[in-house]
Amino acid sequence: MKRTLAILILVLLLSTAGCTRYQGEGFQWRETPVQTPLPPTAEGTPLLSTALVTATPTVSGCPDGFTECGGSCVDTQRDGGNCGYCGNACGSSQSCVSGECRSKTAPCPNGLTRCGKNCMDLKRDRWNCGACGNECGEGSACVDGQCGEQPCRDGFSRCGGSCVDTYTSEANCGICGRTCATGEDCMEGHCIPMGDPCRASGQTRCNGTCVDLESDTANCGRCGNECTPGFSCVDGTCKYVEEPCPTGQSRCFGNCVDTHSDAANCGDCAVSCRVGETCVQGICTPGEGEGCPEGLSDCGGFCVELGWDPENCGSCGTICGSDQFCIEGACVE
Repeated sequence: MKRTLAILILVLLLSTAGCTRYQGEGFQWRETPVQTPLPPTAEGTPLLSTALVTATPTVSGCPDGFTECGGSCVDTQRDGGNCGYCGNACGSSQSCVSGECRSKTAPCPNGLTRCGKNCMDLKRDRWNCGACGNECGEGSACVDGQCGEQPCRDGFSRCGGSCVDTYTSEANCGICGRTCATGEDCMEGHCIPMGDPCRASGQTRCNGTCVDLESDTANCGRCGNECTPGFSCVDGTCKYVEEPCPTGQSRCFGNCVDTHSDAANCGDCAVSCRVGETCVQGICTPGEGEGCPEGLSDCGGFCVELGWDPENCGSCGTICGSDQFCIEGACVE
């Protein structure tokens, strides 16, 4: 009897080898295929082959984490034939990772292209310019996917294969190839005689006139560079500089006004009186006439100065940006 029982146990063990069974009530596992790990993705998550754990649902349904698809319980987070949802099959070069079909080779970020094992910028990479493996020659650069000359730094121009400053180069004064005569210097792109009176006074000749490029608003920093109205030339750069207002006036949006009588800035900047009112001692007071005072415009029932109001610049409702000023009816930085 004992010998017979031992044989039965041995047969039972051999028959179940290679199979995994779920012991829960009302559910049975099928044979579990082997999971074959693939190279990890860029995120570090190992990809698995589409041979995944499946099971046959019974009356009790599928266990937690599994979904019934076509009579089988599958893990839609990893099943290449049912990736994310039933019937969504991944391509032959893809694997199912977290419910999404992903390439077995991780994609490159936007703007880059895979060349071999690396992601390259084909617009700027000298060794992969425009296409993988297209190498630019020595001393050249890749610009917008085309091999060409190395660009010059700001303020320089390429003349005859070299980067030069055409503002000071006596061989390329103003433009490439313009050579100053003996006894002349190149100043601001113009050939100027060394004995020129402008040079002797520390100024520069612009259109036949000696000017100070450090402070001239019509030639600020260089000849012909005119500053925007309302701006000053400071150290060769156009800047907005507020000059002090006369006694009794205040600066509102770059303009000096008397807040005791200005209907557009009554009592304080941007306090506009209504149409038909006047500003008396900084208080909007009903007036005898109709309309706005001379120089002001009616915008929604309020009198405003279109030349300086950043919320009504040039016309009612035209709002200047946070980094702009309203000067003579135009929004400027």
